[in-house]
Amino acid sequence: MSVSEYPFDADVDQCAHALQNAHAFLHGELSSEAADIVRQHLMACERCLDEFQVEELINALLKRCCSDTQTPDALRARLSALSVQAG
Repeated sequence: MSVSEYPFDADVDQCAHALQNAHAFLHGELSSEAADIVRQHLMACERCLDEFQVEELINALLKRCCSDTQTPDALRARLSALSVQAG
């Protein structure tokens, strides 16, 4: 299935969908079909891939220092905003 063949409302912004699912994709929480859609979009969209790499970095840093703790959504948003400003 190509990125343009999303199995839901065609009006959904593909970038927004990919970024909203980045965390679940990173942690293997998506179905194989949903993961394939996100993966294909990330391969085709440099902006989303950059955002995803920020999510990967945050995840790696948190695993290193607090492996038993989940990142609060507010902290993830603040860290993402900092990385976008620095870039």
